[in-house]
Amino acid sequence: MPSPQAFRRNSGDDERLLITAIDGFKGQLRAHYNPKEISLEKTVTWAEQKGKGANRPYYEFTAGAARTMTMELFFDVAEIKGASIGMELEVLQRMTLPLNPESKDEAERRPPMLELTHSPIESFRCVIESLIVKVTMFSRAMQPVRATATVKFKEVGDAGEKGRIKPDNARGSTKDALRSKSNWQAAEAEDIDAAREQAMVDRGNVVRAHNRKKPISDEERAMFKDMK
Repeated sequence: MPSPQAFRRNSGDDERLLITAIDGFKGQLRAHYNPKEISLEKTVTWAEQKGKGANRPYYEFTAGAARTMTMELFFDVAEIKGASIGMELEVLQRMTLPLNPESKDEAERRPPMLELTHSPIESFRCVIESLIVKVTMFSRAMQPVRATATVKFKEVGDAGEKGRIKPDNARGSTKDALRSKSNWQAAEAEDIDAAREQAMVDRGNVVRAHNRKKPISDEERAMFKDMK
């Protein structure tokens, strides 16, 4: 009978990090232990502009890169007789592979989009940017029973046409319609749909006012110009 130590984890089953493939194959992978350390990285690019006769250059914001999250996952069933982590490592590898590499549809020639739950950023939608798996123990039957996996996730939006990933910070014509709910969570699909519907309503109001020759405010005129 396996020792109780073999089943000890640092969190309950419903509290540990969960990685879910939300398109393509419907695979899931729950961490055996919540990672001890997680690195969050965000790069912002500033272009140096040199002013003639100025003592020092000034900088102009150009773009912000997607956030990345790097962590080390530890898998261990060494004390459970006959157990193996081979299937879990296979699922993790599949999360880096194209959905259907032989398909004529470009949207299927990409790795699946993933979602992380029970992580520092809840419902973090991403793809795997890099994966390093190191098996540190095998059973007598040469089945992996202990391993570490260093995974780097990159945040993305929804998958668009031809497999392209849309950024999560796209903006509509309605002010602040797609603002994130918090500093950690990007706007959800429902918020984006609501913003598009509101933008259509705003555009209709401006067009009707314009057709009636009704005086249009400066704000409405600017909106109408942006929507043409």
